[in-house]
Amino acid sequence: MGSPIYDVFDALFLASLIIQTEAKLYIALAQAAVDLGAQVILITATTSLPAPISAKTLKVHTTEEMSDAVLDASGDADVLLMAAAVADFRSTMVSGKKFKKTEGIPKIEFETTLDISAAVAISKLQKSFVNV
Repeated sequence: MGSPIYDVFDALFLASLIIQTEAKLYIALAQAAVDLGAQVILITATTSLPAPISAKTLKVHTTEEMSDAVLDASGDADVLLMAAAVADFRSTMVSGKKFKKTEGIPKIEFETTLDISAAVAISKLQKSFVNV
């Protein structure tokens, strides 16, 4: 799969530039935590940036993969830094082929994705309560 192609004024292109800048910041923060002796799990989308030395790195491609990885890794975490700009919606179907103009405008339906921050908060709250 090749790199995405953006139009100059495409909002995704601008978001991509911002995310790459934020990725540098959070990779630097992860490296600083490692340098201070923390055990770090960096969950990241595909990036060409080098991973922090001695950090466990998990690469994800979808919002669902990000959700699963964060929920799994955050269970015993003392600190959670989140910077991903994951999509709020995803297509309900995936096409195995390119949409052709000759086929007309495709109808694409969306569904919401999991709110990762809220899911982590709920998970942490559920673990902090003891049923008697």
